[in-house]
Amino acid sequence: MTVGYFRSLHAIQLESIRRGIEVDFLVTEGESHVTRARNNLVATFLNQTDADTLVFIDADIEIQAEDFFGLLRLKGVRGAAVACKTPDHSELLSVFVDGKSPKRKELGNKRLTVDFLGSAVLAIDRQVFVDLAATGAVSAYVDPLIGPAWEFFWDGVVGTDFLTEDYGFCHTCKKQGITITCDPRIIVSHYGADFWRY
Repeated sequence: MTVGYFRSLHAIQLESIRRGIEVDFLVTEGESHVTRARNNLVATFLNQTDADTLVFIDADIEIQAEDFFGLLRLKGVRGAAVACKTPDHSELLSVFVDGKSPKRKELGNKRLTVDFLGSAVLAIDRQVFVDLAATGAVSAYVDPLIGPAWEFFWDGVVGTDFLTEDYGFCHTCKKQGITITCDPRIIVSHYGADFWRY
């Protein structure tokens, strides 16, 4: 994990204590398949906790505590438009609105409904998972270590588009009428070969 990620977790934990909010960290290791890792983390969240919200924060992301709690104040499926690490500095964002990935300045400064949102910083309420499982919108499976689990995150081809696991989750949500919200005012840093702060 990056130093920025560690700073984020530490600040979130301290602010949670100050606010009297219970927070716990679910992590995975030794897992080569990110899709299965995300699904197994959701299964652990559902089967072993009574928490209201699961927030994915990738290990190369830094988010300020106030932005994290800003996400928690929203409901459903919501997150930040994270700048992808691209060598051409194209400001490609991990969000799609009306079938295209807008530039940062095109997002404006108000929350908006989006088609797809990357999972680098993605918050999902427990009820979303419960509803998707109850309606049969996702397939159930049994993991040998985790036990009962569901395929909320998946990757594959839809039409002529290849969807990564986070976009697969968004595709399922859209089909079930679940709104996906992006707050472009949330600022994150994305560490890697190319560094972006948006």
